Amino acid sequence: MRPLDDYIKVQLERYLEIIGDEMDSDAIALVSPILPGVDLRLRDAVEATRDKHDSAVVILDTPAGVV
Repeated sequence: MRPLDDYIKVQLERYLEIIGDEMDSDAIALVSPILPGVDLRLRDAVEATRDKHDSAVVILDTPAGVV
């Protein structure tokens, strides 16, 4: 199953790059339930984009969780 996982990761990264280019932003995707600590990692990812662009596109694909 590992080669399929790698393929999916490469494709997701490719599409995030395309979205970021179209929006002139960094694009970040979170495909996960909202669990304790995920908010901190997401915040760190968004803050890491500040030096590159003035904005970030955040795509959430989540079945909810701890809000």
